[in-house]
Amino acid sequence: MLCFDSDGTYAPISPLKKPSVGRRSFLRQITQATILSGVIMLVFMFGRDLLWSSSTNSYTIDPRDLDIVQSLCNAQNGTFNNNNHSGILMATDEQEESIMDRQVPSYLITPPSDYQPDIVIPTEVWTSLPSKSVLYMVVRNENLQEARSAMRSIEDRFNRHFKYPWVLLNNQDFTPAFQKYIRKVTQAPIYFGKIDAQAWSYPNWIDIRTAEDHMDIMYALNVYRGGSLSFRQLLRYQSGLAIHHPLFRDVDYLWRVEPGSDITCDMIDFDPFVYMKKHNKTLGFTLTMREAPEAVENLWDDTRQFMDEYSHHILPGNETIMPWITGQDRINYNMCHLWSNFEIIKTDFLRSKAYQDYFEFLDRKGGFFYERWGDNPVRTMAVAMFLPRNQIQFFNRIGYTHSVATHCPVNQEDNIRCSCDMFESYDFHENSCTADLLQLLDDPALDSMVTFAEKQIAVDYPVPKVEEHEQEIILNLIEQEQEQLYPTIQKENSGGVKSKSLSPPSTGANIIEGGQVKEHKLIEQQAEGSTESLEDIIAMLQGGLEQQQNMDDELAMIPITEDIDFLEDVSIQQQEGIAMMV
Repeated sequence: MLCFDSDGTYAPISPLKKPSVGRRSFLRQITQATILSGVIMLVFMFGRDLLWSSSTNSYTIDPRDLDIVQSLCNAQNGTFNNNNHSGILMATDEQEESIMDRQVPSYLITPPSDYQPDIVIPTEVWTSLPSKSVLYMVVRNENLQEARSAMRSIEDRFNRHFKYPWVLLNNQDFTPAFQKYIRKVTQAPIYFGKIDAQAWSYPNWIDIRTAEDHMDIMYALNVYRGGSLSFRQLLRYQSGLAIHHPLFRDVDYLWRVEPGSDITCDMIDFDPFVYMKKHNKTLGFTLTMREAPEAVENLWDDTRQFMDEYSHHILPGNETIMPWITGQDRINYNMCHLWSNFEIIKTDFLRSKAYQDYFEFLDRKGGFFYERWGDNPVRTMAVAMFLPRNQIQFFNRIGYTHSVATHCPVNQEDNIRCSCDMFESYDFHENSCTADLLQLLDDPALDSMVTFAEKQIAVDYPVPKVEEHEQEIILNLIEQEQEQLYPTIQKENSGGVKSKSLSPPSTGANIIEGGQVKEHKLIEQQAEGSTESLEDIIAMLQGGLEQQQNMDDELAMIPITEDIDFLEDVSIQQQEGIAMMV
């Protein structure tokens, strides 16, 4: 290469020397070492957080349940004490210290905004109320809208006139936002309580691996929420632990409210708390249904064992609703239960020695976790063993809707104050057990149900007009079949419960008059002594109506006078359909 020198002449310049091979290798190694050191430093600084915060990591734990998991890890043997909030385990002083020292997220140790859960209802709250009663709900922060909806329903229909206090319980800390928007729903006093971690976790006698295996099996069998641990914790808590919460210490009656439920009838002139107190009622309900057998496989056997071992707690069957849940054989459980999603109950019953002995007995059997025992059948069996039937109240006038079921009063006096559809009432569903129970309780609501059914048959499925020359044939057929179609239901019952019976009409002329088939009242009061089930009559209503309509269509298409044999056959079937419908 040539360049001009300072004097203008060309001066040759030697070419640059290439770096040696050894030098290039050294630079490459330095670069690699620097990159590797940087990666190691990044992994050290951020890798642990990335690993445990990954949403795809199988060991990720919902922080809302971390206190439960941590209490399981640090759990030690506890001693039983009935005075403990949880009602089952009471930790020693050393255990309490170890629990307090467990490592949990800061928001669980120091609640946000210095929030502390309520533990007592001030005495002055009761001074303006006719009854020491509360409305309570177990709810989580994420169910805010469902909670507001249920509370708004009760406030609009009932509590804005009475101002009974609300108690909301949660196994989490209620957030400030949750409390803010809940308080906007009501002007009544409201208290936010916290459920003990011990009351919302596995007790120490449960084999957790076995319990989880059983949950997997029930999930595979498609049992409703069969694979849910939190649902089991809720059912167990509602069955016997909730009553021990300190917010209920001075309360006489509890009205349980479920998030998302709806009260559909105005109650401005009716206070169920005062009614129950005045009439010495212990439990009030609106709906009954049947439990899934696979969820309570051993519950009845364990209950019978309890009855044998604690016979001093058990009332005679003819004084309770025991015949209702055991059927005619009074040996096997028929899966009927009071649906406690709506329940008004006296706290003395839940605190009683008999009830707490029964709950502890079941709890130590482990069926709340190994199976999926619910508070509905547990409460029902306790009522059947310990509570006289005259202390049970069917609140027919309270319209209630939640989830899959609706109760709507069918009598005009009560229904006029309701927004529910009486035709959707679960009382007429095949899985409802209400008709049989009302018969046992001798409740006048049964009369309104039967009257409603009779009227709907007459309105929706009118019997076709019968020509005058055909009346004699049908009258003869009715007289021949009368005793078979309208048997009087008679059955001995030592309890002396009044019943409804089916009686034969005195003459066929009462059914056919003036060429038109007339309604004949088949339900009437009979002497004491019958417990025959009316559930089948209600359950078969829809099938009977369909059968009647089909036969009416056949009769209209074929000339009766041309085929007397067909007339006799259809007439007999029609009378059977009428008997079945009523």
